[in-house]
Amino acid sequence: MKLSPAQILLLLLAPLAPECAFAGSVQVMLFGQPCQMQGPDPLSEVQLKAIHQVSPEQTPLADSIQALRSSLERLKPSPDTPEVLGRYIEQRAKAVGTRIAFEEALQAARKARSPQQFAGAIQPMVHPRRLKGLSRQFEKALQAGNSPSAWEQIRLDFAEVSGPDGEEDFHRALRKLKVAYQCSFESFEDDQPPSEAPSSGKGLQQTPANH
Repeated sequence: MKLSPAQILLLLLAPLAPECAFAGSVQVMLFGQPCQMQGPDPLSEVQLKAIHQVSPEQTPLADSIQALRSSLERLKPSPDTPEVLGRYIEQRAKAVGTRIAFEEALQAARKARSPQQFAGAIQPMVHPRRLKGLSRQFEKALQAGNSPSAWEQIRLDFAEVSGPDGEEDFHRALRKLKVAYQCSFESFEDDQPPSEAPSSGKGLQQTPANH
């Protein structure tokens, strides 16, 4: 069966969980798809929900400052969050905070139409060798007017040079906790040609994959 891009993304993002007897299970949404999040004793359903709340999917590095602040709010320490996620939460909160500072700098410099202001604001966030490239991208975006793709390219370039986003630490922690997502792709079957649909008609059960 040919997988859609969304299915492939889900498979790549699922952590590899060692074989174990799953004692707890909660239903969650992962990139718009219904999933069962499973974990062994002594993890409770409350702890599983707390883990999912701080996951990269629930704390996206979005373009909206408001959405970024919501991500930062979800990353606040909780007594129900396992300690093994501490390093990830620290890394993720730092990445979200950096992205907020970047978006604020980008908005202010766009309003002022000032490449110099933009470069000065993001200088503490990137290596000097990367700063020139981002500054040139900003100038090109100004010349392109209100082209969304030009400004999106700046965001993509910044994401590549702004440091780790914590995702590897998240999946490493889930492997230690022996937690896994099991997802169904039934909603995609109607979009597939009959020859590519699962013969069982039950959808594709996600097998946790190594990230």
